Amino acid sequence: MLNLVEAKNNDRMISVLIIGGSRFVGRLVAQQLHQHPNIKLTLFNRGLTNPEIIEGINYIYGDRECDDIRQVYTQSWDVVIDMMGYYPDTIKDFISKINTKRYIFISSISVYDLFNPSKTIIGEQDTLLSECTVKERTDTTWATYGNRKVSCETEILKSGMAAIILRPSLIYGPFDPTDRLYYWWYRIKNKVPYLMPKSLIYPVTFTYAVDMASIIVQSVFIEKHRCIYNTVTHDVMPFYHFMDVAAGILKADNKVQIIDDALLIDKKLTEDDMPLWFKDECMVLKPKTY
Repeated sequence: MLNLVEAKNNDRMISVLIIGGSRFVGRLVAQQLHQHPNIKLTLFNRGLTNPEIIEGINYIYGDRECDDIRQVYTQSWDVVIDMMGYYPDTIKDFISKINTKRYIFISSISVYDLFNPSKTIIGEQDTLLSECTVKERTDTTWATYGNRKVSCETEILKSGMAAIILRPSLIYGPFDPTDRLYYWWYRIKNKVPYLMPKSLIYPVTFTYAVDMASIIVQSVFIEKHRCIYNTVTHDVMPFYHFMDVAAGILKADNKVQIIDDALLIDKKLTEDDMPLWFKDECMVLKPKTY
């Protein structure tokens, strides 16, 4: 078995393949790994978002859901970082054919039963959702996202390969393609009064994208194998407090009015109207120490 720590210390070139790597967290991972002189980095993605965003690394273009993925099977890799694993059949086929000494899979907080958590602060050994059904294994909706991630993890663990599974919480930071936090920050910055559901005054955990990328990079070199980590980068805090901190940084008043969730539901408002409004979900992860 390749000792990645020893390889790093001895300046041996380490080949790393990232599935994805051009948009959000994957882009940050690629940037950080590119700073390591003994990393030979390759990105596999469709080339639709920020193609060749980093100069001096290798690119393989294709869709992993079709035969394009065969391009990465023709060589061996020291480490594979999978940022884009959503379908268990795809993962099962991929890990049976990829030649790698370490596989790092980015999972999600969504694998936990967030509606009926076994405790307020969720650890790696707490209750997961059920695995997805046969029909759900190819479903593309958000409703089955967590179940599909659970089944992806199961396929990885059953394979016996040297794998590290990371479960981030709510990710935010540079290159975030969504408006889920900017929706709130825009209102604070522009001093716009806004409503906040009462449920958002309860504790949540966050994962800062740059720190998440650093954790993934650390996972390339740590000696432990077959580990699962909750990856959170902040102390537990209410979402409301998170916005209050933002207001302080922006030197703006937090013109917020807390309102009962029931009133918002009566008005038929949903998470689409108020990003990150998870009415019934516990969003607090307990991190494992490396």
